[in-house]
Amino acid sequence: YFSRSPFELSGGEKRRVAIAGILAFNPEILILDEPTVGLDPEGAKEIMDSIMAKNAEGMTIVFITHDMEFALKNAHRMAVISDGKLIAYKKPYEVFQDQEVMDKASLVPPKAFEYALKLKEGGLDIDLEKVKDSKSLAEEIKRCRVCTDLDLLDSMSHSTHLFIEWIQE
Repeated sequence: YFSRSPFELSGGEKRRVAIAGILAFNPEILILDEPTVGLDPEGAKEIMDSIMAKNAEGMTIVFITHDMEFALKNAHRMAVISDGKLIAYKKPYEVFQDQEVMDKASLVPPKAFEYALKLKEGGLDIDLEKVKDSKSLAEEIKRCRVCTDLDLLDSMSHSTHLFIEWIQE
């Protein structure tokens, strides 16, 4: 990007350059509002990899987002604000299980987490803290080896059973 005029950069490129510039200052705390909105998946991954590398080095990162899938995948803790008041400060998997908080803030859990919760309620020993997306849900299902529990299989829908068999292959 160095050799190009800033006016020639796309919106995503401008965002990446801006975040890279801020990261170069190595601040103790970085606050980002919807850092991946409008980016293609590759650009979003590039930015998140850089940000999370800084977090691993000890930088505090605060994300402001309405994207619950983003929050589940990236947040260590969530501060849920409704009507200007902090109503919860918990790990994402704890927030998504707290129906009172979810209702008050009009939040909808990510599909992977919602599915994991239904499987857990159905008797599968899913570790909800490990579910970050569909890939990690699949890993949890494999870990549980549900197909050995015939009573549980009887209570599941046919499509859920087929999905679990496919995951275990």
